[in-house]
Amino acid sequence: MTPNFTSQIRRWLLEIALLLAAIAFAMLLSWARGQDANWDLLNYHLYNAWALLGDVPNHFAASIQGYFDPYLDVPYYVLATGLLAQHPQILQALAGIPYGVLLFEIGLLARLVVAELALERTWQRVLLIAWMVVLAGTGVSIWIQIGTTTNEITVAAVVMAGVLLLAQGAGLQELPRRTLLRAALVGAALGLATGLKLTAGVYLPAAGIYYLFSGGAPMQRLKRAAVYSSAALAMAALSYGPWGWHLYQTTGNPFFPMFNDIFHSPLAAIASTGRDVRFMPKDWLQWIFYPFYWLDSGRSTVYEYPFRDARYALFFVILTSFLIAGLASRARKRPPPRLQALLVFAVAAYVVWLAMFSILRYSIVIEIVMSVAALTMLQLLLPCAWRVVRLAVAGVVVLVIVGYGKSTVLPSVTYARSTFQTTPINLPSDALVLLANQPMGILAPLLAQQHANLAFAGIPSAFGAGGWMNRDFYSYGVGRSLRQLLRVHSNHLYAAYYVDRIPVFAGLQAFGVAVDFDRCQNLTTNITPDVRICQAWLNKEAASAAPRSFRLVADVSARATSVLHVAWLDNPCSASTSYGRARFAWHAKEQAGATRLEVQTHPGAGALFAAGGATGDAETGHWVRAGQVFTLRSDVGVVLASAHIRYIPCKEAAKP
Repeated sequence: MTPNFTSQIRRWLLEIALLLAAIAFAMLLSWARGQDANWDLLNYHLYNAWALLGDVPNHFAASIQGYFDPYLDVPYYVLATGLLAQHPQILQALAGIPYGVLLFEIGLLARLVVAELALERTWQRVLLIAWMVVLAGTGVSIWIQIGTTTNEITVAAVVMAGVLLLAQGAGLQELPRRTLLRAALVGAALGLATGLKLTAGVYLPAAGIYYLFSGGAPMQRLKRAAVYSSAALAMAALSYGPWGWHLYQTTGNPFFPMFNDIFHSPLAAIASTGRDVRFMPKDWLQWIFYPFYWLDSGRSTVYEYPFRDARYALFFVILTSFLIAGLASRARKRPPPRLQALLVFAVAAYVVWLAMFSILRYSIVIEIVMSVAALTMLQLLLPCAWRVVRLAVAGVVVLVIVGYGKSTVLPSVTYARSTFQTTPINLPSDALVLLANQPMGILAPLLAQQHANLAFAGIPSAFGAGGWMNRDFYSYGVGRSLRQLLRVHSNHLYAAYYVDRIPVFAGLQAFGVAVDFDRCQNLTTNITPDVRICQAWLNKEAASAAPRSFRLVADVSARATSVLHVAWLDNPCSASTSYGRARFAWHAKEQAGATRLEVQTHPGAGALFAAGGATGDAETGHWVRAGQVFTLRSDVGVVLASAHIRYIPCKEAAKP
């Protein structure tokens, strides 16, 4: 073998080893976080795959998200309910693989950019690449989603393949055909990502702008942009086409419910766009300085939970300094070609993302490219003679930014014996279960494992007066189909709701559905809050007959040799979420050792509330709420008794 070929083999082996190491690290991290239980999984990721494979009609069980492209959700559903149904820890570890691939791609991108810098020693290049991987691989948009079913990291890995090709070709003197082929491959990667998840569409114009305005004669730029655009649109059509055609046939809109102001589906109002605009900038200051608002974790901006991240602000500060330094320099040197490509791509993608969504979870690749570009510009801003100092400064910046960051990862639960566990429930085979809360779509495939012929429909509270869904759906095709479904199943109607929420059921009342709170069953799963499934019926007077206030009640169950008593000290009637105060007293007749009373606020999350002997009591503060479970255990972990806290109409609740 020639020396060059031997060197190439060694390089490939090293890259394979780094890829495997990144995947192993990501799998370990995903496993350590516990089983994914994010809002979207409970709402539609499992439901959509189940509905697709079972050809289940869409009756709004997963709200508007039930119309989203389900193909990326199929692998998780198949593994979670099939091969790995009894191995949730293995399933969760596998869910980390996309993050490992993304880390590897970040390293490749960093290597491409670092190759353009004047770093002579290998250790210097390796150290700077490492700093870039740490900064880009731990951003909030990535960190919160590792091991989750949101699919954003998976899609980001596909987009990054296109970004790598784009950056690799920047500044190369290639044959025209090879340049056009590269542009086509970049378009194919970004088009595929967009077809898999439409939110990746923010990256399509970013790469197009780069090809249209960067490098070569005007005609060459036009050719590259045309080839890129054609490949991107073709691949997006191929990857999204089957689902888009299905939506067009069933709703009249290939993107339903989005863009209904263009496609005019009869199922919803023509003015409906379906776009989530909760996180859009509120004024001109936010439009210009939005990243600097993310430095304060007390603000609600582009993420549902409190967070703090300085990566975007760092990028724009360094970019501004870089541009000013370039204008002030007599030499007026242009940035290295690959850095130019990243800057154009990052800024263009950010502007499109800001105008389209402003949702942090959709900005993974922007965050990565900005992080790599920021450290690259920092190296170019510092004097060339200070190479070691430049690396040290980069390290300090990375450690400060990473240490300053603060985020809440998406919800997870502790592992159970199987991936999904549900208690048995007794329902007629032809019953229609109305899912009155969100997120509840996951209950459909879980209950269908017990009763194959059940039907499911979603009537969230937004269907009630004042909600945008009321305007856009209640009086249109979706609302009409739901009313028809209710009439067909009028003899066997059931309403499901979470016990930790006040069950006012504005949506049910809008459809004339009344709920019998005396005839309910409890459903417990390992991944959702406890559920009440109550019999219901059609009643034109449902709104006036519905209870207006609720209070807390404790459903106690105990072994024959144990007693757990709950006495309410403060438990007012309320029409909104309320808290109570209670005294717990227990007596375990055959328990000789110590006991523990634990409180669980959501599946898998328990904390010690009180401890004592076989007999004892403890008083809570004003923090008891629906959905909590108090469990009395022996010193060896045996469950002696439990109390499930839920809401009940005031007229039926026992006195404190």
